[in-house]
Amino acid sequence: MKKHKTLEESQLALIEFLEKEGELGGTFSEISDLLGIKRGMIVPLLNSLKASGDIVFELLDDELIIRPSSTPIVPPILTPEQ
Repeated sequence: MKKHKTLEESQLALIEFLEKEGELGGTFSEISDLLGIKRGMIVPLLNSLKASGDIVFELLDDELIIRPSSTPIVPPILTPEQ
């Protein structure tokens, strides 16, 4: 992908990717490379899209998982011990 100059262009690129692929997962560096943005832009990008209701995301250890907000998230099934 090309280098994005504005937050709006990055938002559109991420939304288009999610529409095509369904979800995006990876480290901050991997996502930054994939979207062609600086690492420092990832958090503002995610926060603005989450605030507008377009995406949901989780941080697991050092990996991000980003999904469109319309994708249902199925909680894990707990065993009786849990």
